[in-house]
Amino acid sequence: MKVLPFPRLPNINNLFLDFLENFKRVEDLYPAPDHIRTVQMPHRAELCDVLARQNDVFQNPSTQALIAKLRRDETRCVITGQQIGLLTGPLYTIWKALTMIHLAEQYDRQGIPCVPVFWMATEDHNMHEIASFALLKEDLGLLAFSLKEHLFLRRQPTGTIGVDDPEIRKILIRVFHELKLTEPRQFYSAGTLTNGFARTLMWLLKDFPILLVDPSDPALKRIAKPFFQGFFQRAEDLLGALGRQNEDFKERNYPVQVQMEDGRLPMFQIENHERIPVSRGSDLSDKPETLSPSALLRPLFQDFLLPTLAYVGGPAEIAYFAQIHDWYPIMEIDQPAVRARASLTLIPPATRNFLNARGLEPHEIYLEDDTLIDALLDHEGMKQTRNEIRNVENTLKTSLGSIQARAMSIDPTLEKSLRTSARKMEYQLQKMERKAFLAAKRKNVLLAEQIRKAKNVIYPDEKLQERYLNIFSFGSKLPELIPQIYEKIQWDAQQHQYVDL
Repeated sequence: MKVLPFPRLPNINNLFLDFLENFKRVEDLYPAPDHIRTVQMPHRAELCDVLARQNDVFQNPSTQALIAKLRRDETRCVITGQQIGLLTGPLYTIWKALTMIHLAEQYDRQGIPCVPVFWMATEDHNMHEIASFALLKEDLGLLAFSLKEHLFLRRQPTGTIGVDDPEIRKILIRVFHELKLTEPRQFYSAGTLTNGFARTLMWLLKDFPILLVDPSDPALKRIAKPFFQGFFQRAEDLLGALGRQNEDFKERNYPVQVQMEDGRLPMFQIENHERIPVSRGSDLSDKPETLSPSALLRPLFQDFLLPTLAYVGGPAEIAYFAQIHDWYPIMEIDQPAVRARASLTLIPPATRNFLNARGLEPHEIYLEDDTLIDALLDHEGMKQTRNEIRNVENTLKTSLGSIQARAMSIDPTLEKSLRTSARKMEYQLQKMERKAFLAAKRKNVLLAEQIRKAKNVIYPDEKLQERYLNIFSFGSKLPELIPQIYEKIQWDAQQHQYVDL
């Protein structure tokens, strides 16, 4: 199995890199990785009743056993979460869930009873987060999907959007036409995006018992009334701490993942199916059923409700968890450990055969197409042309140097025009080489097509596979593929992995 250090992946933020490789630099921003959180949960029985009801609705076969386990005072949980993208969204949703399951099993083996809990961000209204994804076709072509812009203008919580929404339906029809599986059709035949997401995730992870949480449930909001009261009482302290942390991030050259708008709190109120920002100075704690924490406040909300031992997140989440580190003591909540999810790229046999035949490593597919083609072209005429152009360039430089020296000894004012003429000659030689390359490229249509397909698999639309492709890109192998991947993940290797299928 091939691995790649995270610094060599495209677009990885430096705070995440320090978190993984230089934890001493960020130890003031996170609990220790082995931190065992102190938990006080007078509402445990009430919480378990709500989760039992929710998971029964989602047809979760593990509900009874996991709820019985969670009712015990000593039981903790490992949590991860994600916006409810169509068909579970990008691949990293599944990688987060598998990492959560693995970590919960580790705690169990250490003698700490633990339940894996997936937090569905059903109230998030940022449609950009679930706006686009892609499926690989059987021929490794790319089938991309994108929601229309008008959906982004609504502040409707995504979980309440029906699967019969016209824009959603257009995408689903195209997806179902491509997929041979019948299960996704059933999961998205009626109801909301929440129900479709939950049932799809349950089916994919059928070999792994987990609990799901829908935080939009009014019963959960009522349980959390003390949390909301504490938030409004301490809101100004929280905002002040966030401002200081953000300034510290800028000085340390760390990304500020989430910005607070002036005059607003990290809280929304649900009114008429819209998520309305709450203004500073407000106190709506007497209406907990209507409240919806923002992305920044959500971790504290879930850690108030649940006996969280660790949260599993990706690079962006881990960066914004550092932003809110100082919020935990203000809210009198012991912050759980933060752990990085597995990061991997799946390599189907056809792509592996191409890489091996051309002597390529998977990460080299991140290079630009022309760079790859140029490196792989095995065209004798192209080689001869390049060699001859190099010879001419070398001869030209030598001759021009001699000509310039003699001419300037006669008239020093000729220097500028001679340099201009030299640059023009060099440009024409480069232009000649480029034309020869493009001609060779046109004759190597097969190579260009092979590279395009490899990119569709490994770096689709100039994005990491896990951030764009959907798990149903490998639909013919589902759901049996999931436990196979679980067994192949190198859990102790904090690097990006390339997993052959």
